[in-house]
Amino acid sequence: TSVSLRTVVKRAANLTNVSERALFKWMAEYNKDGTVTAPLTMLRGGKNGQRETKLDDFDLGVLRTVVHGFYLRNEAPTIAKLQRYIDQTSDLPRVSVATLHRMLKRLGFRYCRRSTSAHLIECPNIIRRRRKYLRQIKKYRQQKRPIYYTDETWVSAGHTKSQVWTHTTGSSEAKGSELCTGPKNPPGKGERLIITHCGSESGFVDDAAEVFRAKRHTGRIHGEIDGPHYVKWFTERLLPNLAPNSVIVMDDAPYHSLETEKVPQMATRKKDVQDWLSAKGISWSKGLVKAELLKLVSTVNDDDTHYLIDQIAAQYGHTVLRLPPYHCHLNPIELIWSQVKGYVASENKTFKIDDLKPLVTKALARVTPEKWARCCSHVVVEEDNMMKVDHLIDDVVDSTVINVCENDTSSADSDCESDEDVD
Repeated sequence: TSVSLRTVVKRAANLTNVSERALFKWMAEYNKDGTVTAPLTMLRGGKNGQRETKLDDFDLGVLRTVVHGFYLRNEAPTIAKLQRYIDQTSDLPRVSVATLHRMLKRLGFRYCRRSTSAHLIECPNIIRRRRKYLRQIKKYRQQKRPIYYTDETWVSAGHTKSQVWTHTTGSSEAKGSELCTGPKNPPGKGERLIITHCGSESGFVDDAAEVFRAKRHTGRIHGEIDGPHYVKWFTERLLPNLAPNSVIVMDDAPYHSLETEKVPQMATRKKDVQDWLSAKGISWSKGLVKAELLKLVSTVNDDDTHYLIDQIAAQYGHTVLRLPPYHCHLNPIELIWSQVKGYVASENKTFKIDDLKPLVTKALARVTPEKWARCCSHVVVEEDNMMKVDHLIDDVVDSTVINVCENDTSSADSDCESDEDVD
């Protein structure tokens, strides 16, 4: 008796634990090229390898709020609880336990053990920076100062909705028949546009939008915008269009944070380190080696760091306020970007870069002051929750007896000083 191809594939899928879709895909590839390309695998971590990052900065911000949500419910968060939450909701993409642990470490969380179990606690340095930001922005609101939020994002020529209504027949099975399997997906993400803008509860800042074609295909904005580029936009497109005595909220991206003077490091010449200390009024002796001089450098208050963008803004009578690391959920423009990209995804039909810019322009124009005001109000609620959660964390931690922790108080501070600490 003859056996249908569908039955064979289904039986093979059960035996090999490989999806039927993948088997159909490999069969089509073999029939076309005579070979089958090996599936892409994730590189192992190490000096010469890079792990696949499944959570972007926005997802990381969401992950932080999920952890804080446990404390708001007076519940100690654990890796297992977070994994269950992610599996049961659509708030975050599904990731392995190892990836989840690595992302939490990147956010500044540490896993601490108590008498019968363990839970996550947040690095003191991150908490201090968050509370400093929350106090400052609350003060500026009380002073009735206009508050603007700026950020950058990108959108690709292949940006489209990830889920649409289609026939259930697979494309491999439908090949050769007259069945339709739904809209054709773009061949790839394609070229990208970089978008820089700024807005407030009154809407987008007039004439501040910058939209340009990316030169690379990495999807990383840091490779497309450098310090001089950002300073030019900030000076020529943004500052002239702001209300007097404004506050400009931004993250700590490298091009936002060009220092007017570099803090000495081990690679700095010894004489330059000595000159830097002298300029700061810190005494040193000729018998000190560079390592000892750098120890003196570390005693200088971090608040003495001067950023070029801050100085330029001050010349116009404005103040720059930086978000704590990985707290983009406190920036309402992230919600605005979601609206912009949603419109582009629904209207993108050609997947061509030349047709993308008009779509982006139209999407930006559709964001009304009312939408901005709602997003800003949402962030104010988030800020209030952040102020509460830090006290709740203290209460939950104090109610448990911590026996063993990955880091003690002193080392936890030092380990979290670097926001790029991933592995």
